[in-house]
Amino acid sequence: MRILTGYLPATAGTARIAGKDVHTASMAVRQNIGYLPETPPLYPEMTVSGFCILWLELRGSARVIAPGK
Repeated sequence: MRILTGYLPATAGTARIAGKDVHTASMAVRQNIGYLPETPPLYPEMTVSGFCILWLELRGSARVIAPGK
């Protein structure tokens, strides 16, 4: 998964998603997939829902109410 999402480079061969090479067209590939690593890259103590809300707010999306809030 990390190679397919561009987090790690492939050591051999090529990987493609929707016909696009994950190394040479990483932004185009990322537009076709959604991937959230098991541990958030910014704050290890952050929950998955908290991480998603953070990115929605950073991208200017409407405020999303987290479940249970």
